[in-house]
Amino acid sequence: MFFLAIKIKKMEQSICCPDCQRILYMNNTDLACMLCKRTYSKNKDGFYNFLTSVVQDPGHHQDELYLEQQETYPLRVYSEFLLPIIKESGSKKILDAGCGLGTEINEALKDGYYAYGIDLPNMLPYWSKKSNDPDSFIACSAVSMPFPDNSFDLIWSLGVVEHIGTSADTATLIPEYQAFRAKYANELLRVIKPGGKIIISCPNKSFPIDIHHGPTCGNHLVRFRWYIFNKTGLNFHKIWGKYHLLSYAETRRLFLHNKMTGKFKPLPLKGYFGFDKFKTGSFRFVGNLIRYYVEHLPKLLLGTFLNPYMLVIIEKKKT
Repeated sequence: MFFLAIKIKKMEQSICCPDCQRILYMNNTDLACMLCKRTYSKNKDGFYNFLTSVVQDPGHHQDELYLEQQETYPLRVYSEFLLPIIKESGSKKILDAGCGLGTEINEALKDGYYAYGIDLPNMLPYWSKKSNDPDSFIACSAVSMPFPDNSFDLIWSLGVVEHIGTSADTATLIPEYQAFRAKYANELLRVIKPGGKIIISCPNKSFPIDIHHGPTCGNHLVRFRWYIFNKTGLNFHKIWGKYHLLSYAETRRLFLHNKMTGKFKPLPLKGYFGFDKFKTGSFRFVGNLIRYYVEHLPKLLLGTFLNPYMLVIIEKKKT
């Protein structure tokens, strides 16, 4: 298998065709595949776009609240949660699969790591506005990435899996959503090195309250759910059947079907969960109690319906 090595700052990062993982060659400013004849271009700001199918892009545009949150909370998540894992694992080469604005990757770059962020092309204008480095940020789908096998020591994909296989509102599941999620899991396992680790998170489907998404998925008790959500910010949802969130059991099945998966371990939420929603409003009086509950949940209960968030670390088998 051959690849075009594109010089990226202090190292050479191999970039390949996301469809066939074969050689890319320079054609003026584009990259072209000798096998499948695809061509990949830069946008006006110099970011490469490797999206190969419109089906992989729901065409969602971010709202102002999302953009505001992406400027702030990832700084805490990086310093309190991700950086200790990076150091403990000895990781040097890092990927954020679904990086949003790229805040965590920019912090990792400042700390001297070889860090790369991918997201869909709708993030390109925001990357440009933030002056993200085009050598470290690539537009592509997380189910089809332009990296060779065994490229990274550590991958995190936070708040992403529940949006794989959804339509433009990022919550309504498309008919083939299970196939897309299987491809997502397989692709993460393909590009992580043997012994490398993958961190996955999303609100726990088995826990009936979601504070991160509105009642836009499912047709059960819609008016009641929206009424409660508008009053409290809490989305009461069903914990069974077809729904965009994943439980621990569903995430375990998603990854363990691949023979490359080794360890699958639920992680405590301390350092990851910020509790910002419980610092103001009607829940500020019980915020400390909620925080104590979440941060002191026993290890044996982390992967159960008692945990409001699904947070796991997955290790690829060593060869």
